[in-house]
Amino acid sequence: MRLLETACAISAVLLAALLVLATDHATLLAAYHNGALTRALTLLTAVCAAWLLLRRKRTGRPVPACLAVPLLVLGACTLTLAARTL
Repeated sequence: MRLLETACAISAVLLAALLVLATDHATLLAAYHNGALTRALTLLTAVCAAWLLLRRKRTGRPVPACLAVPLLVLGACTLTLAARTL
């Protein structure tokens, strides 16, 4: 369980870093306008949610707000982009 939680955490950090660091602003803006960013944000949201759920299951404590609020914002951004591309 701890290994899966660690894998989710590392995947979330790598995906976020790739989205921010590996692309330039013009490419990121073009991907946003084309709707190609929706899949990446959906994957990032799913990985972050899996990480938080596994952490909660392992520790038995509620998820702290400093982790839950960014996940909710990321989910809202994903839903907004998905609705925009439909």
